[in-house]
Amino acid sequence: MLIPRRCDLSIAFHNGSKPVFFRQPLEPVPKYPETLLRACSDENASHDNIDMLRDMDHDLATAWRVMRRFCLLVNLGTQIQRLIYPKIILGTMTAVMYRLLNMGFVTGSVDDVIRLGLLAFCHHIFLQWQDIRLPYYRFPTEYRDSILAVKPSQRLSPPVMLWLLMTGAISLYDVSDEGWLRAALREYAEGCQVKSWKEMQDTLKSIMWVALLDDQPGRQIYNLVYQDKDKK
Repeated sequence: MLIPRRCDLSIAFHNGSKPVFFRQPLEPVPKYPETLLRACSDENASHDNIDMLRDMDHDLATAWRVMRRFCLLVNLGTQIQRLIYPKIILGTMTAVMYRLLNMGFVTGSVDDVIRLGLLAFCHHIFLQWQDIRLPYYRFPTEYRDSILAVKPSQRLSPPVMLWLLMTGAISLYDVSDEGWLRAALREYAEGCQVKSWKEMQDTLKSIMWVALLDDQPGRQIYNLVYQDKDKK
């Protein structure tokens, strides 16, 4: 079932359509992997995001916690050279992405931008083929508009905004062509007092980050953003 689900999720993501699987009452979305769900309330939860999660839609907050725990497990597995069970990878992809695709929130709301950020991040982790970027017909524009619609009064901390922007930079955009994205990355990096790639990396890891996949492209984007600044 891996290939049909991947194709179904990719088509729904790219086209803004509803997925084919798990839409009927007799075919509910599979449960989250028990290992991740059980660990979501442990002491590894991000203290930086507690206020945001309290105000977030409950189902969306659960998806956020599960994905964050998944990233922590992958990073730990990389450190100790131990692979994550394929069952956990497939189960996380299916349970999180199908739920996110079936959620709907007011455009420009915090829940809306977080849902889109998680979708972009999940697509990058589970579906994207390294440097191969398929054409996006809708999602990048929707993602950009949602981020730009977030108001300072809304409760999204600078680290979370920085994560949303870097997620888009890695998964959706050619940063060299997106002046708004480079400017926003600099703005929120300064808001987080980030002055080096190591500080940027630590900030992103405090949210959710898969070092094995994201460190190299993230560093390239960081260098590009600040080279662009130095030219001005």
